[in-house]
Amino acid sequence: MSEIVAVRIDSRLIHGQTANLWTGHWNCDRYIIIDDETANDPTLKAVMRIACPPSVKLSVLTEEKALAYLTEEGHYGNEKIVIIVKFLTGLVKLIEAGCKFDCGRIVVGTMVIGEKRKKVINKNVKVSDEDIALFHKLADAGYEIDFQVIPTMASEPFMPMLATVENE
Repeated sequence: MSEIVAVRIDSRLIHGQTANLWTGHWNCDRYIIIDDETANDPTLKAVMRIACPPSVKLSVLTEEKALAYLTEEGHYGNEKIVIIVKFLTGLVKLIEAGCKFDCGRIVVGTMVIGEKRKKVINKNVKVSDEDIALFHKLADAGYEIDFQVIPTMASEPFMPMLATVENE
């Protein structure tokens, strides 16, 4: 049975840090990008395939397909999977549908894309009111949420960071 070894929120999806630093840290077999825009754009998909390390398989899925595949028993065999998203909606839908992330932890990397993200936590993270509500749903579901840009950087608990901008 497959195992979700990491879940990461990163506006850039797969990029140099993911390919060069995180891949070895996670020791994974497959990246699953969950993002409707990327999944429906052949050019963006091609960019993700180029950026993905050759040692790792890649699936670029819509939220709907991710829900179907990740809740289907045995779809990914015995692979170690890393889920990467730009936006939180897909993660919350998966959890609400009963999908469990084995790792128990969600890592926030860079979150800057999105015109509604106006509340600045730091140079790497901006959130919207919707993001704030979705982070609370993830925390309420029992997931530890940490901020960590690269694996050699110490992780920081994210919910206290989020609390600093909630009432702006």
